[in-house]
Amino acid sequence: PHKLSYRDFLSALQEKMLGEYRKKEQEVGTEPMRAVERMISLQVIDTKWREHLLAMDELRDGIWAVGYSERNPLVEYKLRAFEAFNGMLERMRQDIVEFLMKVQIREKIEEEVEFKKIGEEFRPEVGQFGEGGIPLSPQPAQLRQNDNTDMAPVTGGVKRKKTRRSRRN
Repeated sequence: PHKLSYRDFLSALQEKMLGEYRKKEQEVGTEPMRAVERMISLQVIDTKWREHLLAMDELRDGIWAVGYSERNPLVEYKLRAFEAFNGMLERMRQDIVEFLMKVQIREKIEEEVEFKKIGEEFRPEVGQFGEGGIPLSPQPAQLRQNDNTDMAPVTGGVKRKKTRRSRRN
């Protein structure tokens, strides 16, 4: 059994993870890896920020109860909000590192070919959007009008039906 201090263990683990990440970056390339980093970072930041805003709403709704314990609700709100914000930042860092270490990057061209093949297996016409389909009529469909049940706008206080009757007479 080899005894390592906690610091030595963390530094060895960090070196191992960085080595794996650099290997992944060499396989994929620098530019695609930076694009993946941006996408993952933005997605995680967006998700965590939304969760934080919801947590802040819940905190605001429930902070009034702190007043019963003879504490200043505003001071408690600020302290808890600060703790929540720092927790959010830490969870962001953890999630970004986790997703970057787990992500598997394939070349885009291969994926597009795979999707096209899969689509053609199920529907052969996918190659060129198929033929035929529903012909579109050049003019919109005409609505039938039934004079007996029409909703008539009121003009000058007299309904349309009554104005027709008065015209017939």
